[in-house]
Amino acid sequence: MSLRKEPFRLLFPVGVLLAWAGVAPWVLFGTGLLRSWPGVFHALTMTQAFLLAISVGFLGTMIPRRTGTPPMSWLELALAAAGVAVIPPAVAFGWLAAAEISYLAVIVTLAQFAIRRMRRIAAPRPPVPPSFLFIPAGLIGGAAGAGLLIAFSFGAAPWSLGLGRALVQEAVLLALVLALTPMLTPLILHGQAPPEPSPASRRRTLRLHALAAAALLASFPIQYLAWERGGLLLRGLVLALEVAFAARIATAPTVRGLHRRLYRLALLFVPLGPLTAAIWPALRIPALHLTFVGGLSLLVFAVSLHVVFLHTGREQVAGGRPWPVAVVGALTLGAVAARVCAERFSTHYFEALTVAASLWLGAALVWGLFLAKMVAFKRREQPG
Repeated sequence: MSLRKEPFRLLFPVGVLLAWAGVAPWVLFGTGLLRSWPGVFHALTMTQAFLLAISVGFLGTMIPRRTGTPPMSWLELALAAAGVAVIPPAVAFGWLAAAEISYLAVIVTLAQFAIRRMRRIAAPRPPVPPSFLFIPAGLIGGAAGAGLLIAFSFGAAPWSLGLGRALVQEAVLLALVLALTPMLTPLILHGQAPPEPSPASRRRTLRLHALAAAALLASFPIQYLAWERGGLLLRGLVLALEVAFAARIATAPTVRGLHRRLYRLALLFVPLGPLTAAIWPALRIPALHLTFVGGLSLLVFAVSLHVVFLHTGREQVAGGRPWPVAVVGALTLGAVAARVCAERFSTHYFEALTVAASLWLGAALVWGLFLAKMVAFKRREQPG
């Protein structure tokens, strides 16, 4: 029952392994041990496998607790874990359709898991936050992207590759961030749940989130089929407005804990990628690493640490500055700087990519080992 009630205990370690698998090829490529360009493998493994595994582990733990409904079934847990694990080898062997079918299986599993439990909320429980509207929007975007990639593998038009990759790599993850951060931010930064809105405020907020979700999804076809800079700018503005006003990130943390500061910093990075790319479209790829590395991966590190601290009886550690958390933060920020600046060192471009990958891989190693120790030894340290 423990894995079903707390699926992060399985999916977080799986995510750690997928993170190492997704970044290690860059180190091997930079040192000459790998000859093939690892760009596609890296991008799809990190976004469709690593980040998705962490997301499902978090949602699978949080949604039943929030709604008072049954935990993940063994079948749902197995489908999620197996689905993300199949994606890297499928991409490595060039089986794009197989990778996307596995991705779709995870998306469908997560969608039906969330929908069924949100419809069965136990009586005294509050309704789900209005921002959860982004969850179905993101899943729809991810499913559409996977469909486009499958179509491309069978000979569809070239534009389907770029739009499909953008949807599966960005739409799901950005939508999940916008869905969860209005609820997570007060919990992580201030140690208390957000107040329940009045019915009128809830209806108004739902309408605003619906407009933002539609704009977020529309930004992808705008970027790839009409106006690249306009699509990026629209996406960046949606992210910036949601982070500023829905997550209220401007308020400084009132609870101690280094991982809480990293969480806040990561949220600030999320809109920077598309906004920077909209200003300098030629630097779109390095600019988007502001979102992926400084934003999404640092969010994963901070949120997963918070979950494990609280679920293993380490509240005192959560309020401190453990050295592994400091190392993870420093190495991740170093990786952001190295990757974003790589294009400025054209004669040492591959060396810069290797440095960035090595720094991030070091952060992921420290994070993974620290998480594994806490998950394996629950309540070794009781709160005082």
